[in-house]
Amino acid sequence: YLRPADGQNKTWAVTSSTSPEAKSTISYNLTIVLAELDLKVLILDADLRKPRLHKLAKIPNDSGLMQAINQEQPWTDYIQSGSVDNLHFITAGSTSPNPIALLNSDKMKQLIRAWQADYDYVIIDTPPIGVIADAKSLAKEVDSILFVAGIEKASRKAISNSVDVLRNSQCHIAGVVANMVDPEFDYYAHSYHDSYYNQPHRDDRDVDDHDSNSKGKIKGVLQQFRRR
Repeated sequence: YLRPADGQNKTWAVTSSTSPEAKSTISYNLTIVLAELDLKVLILDADLRKPRLHKLAKIPNDSGLMQAINQEQPWTDYIQSGSVDNLHFITAGSTSPNPIALLNSDKMKQLIRAWQADYDYVIIDTPPIGVIADAKSLAKEVDSILFVAGIEKASRKAISNSVDVLRNSQCHIAGVVANMVDPEFDYYAHSYHDSYYNQPHRDDRDVDDHDSNSKGKIKGVLQQFRRR
């Protein structure tokens, strides 16, 4: 439903404004969901400074994206598989002194086109764009950008500045994942499930009371945004 103008939406870069917003966890979990839908999925770690994907997947990081860009071996030599069918990994490999040059290289562009041809979805975990510019190098090369906002971590200014950087890159921002919402205001995870699935039928007065309480909780979430 959130396709770019050309209609293709296979390659996604995931970024955030700051580092502790669980961006990599969101990337990893998204690929698991897609793979379980019987789609062929590749996730790669493009954070060549502080890679994390191999820790989440519990796989080695001896070689990966950096070697795939720098060396002449086929990129398929760096593919790893985990415990989920249809899901493949390319870790970051050894860290690089100049990640921007690698991610902005012609070889990286060639690799993205090759992955697009071979997979249903390609998810690229990138560094926070509000901290370093690495993700900007990939912004125009992928179909969409998914922006992760940690409500308890990122300020409004940091989020706004990061979105401005992405817009200036003329990329397609597919949407925002609001992460790390205070559990006190986690309406959908608790109130919705309990009220609509676990509770017996109530009269209209009780429903009105529940709706009023729900609106209050949602208002609280909005206040969290405003305070930051």
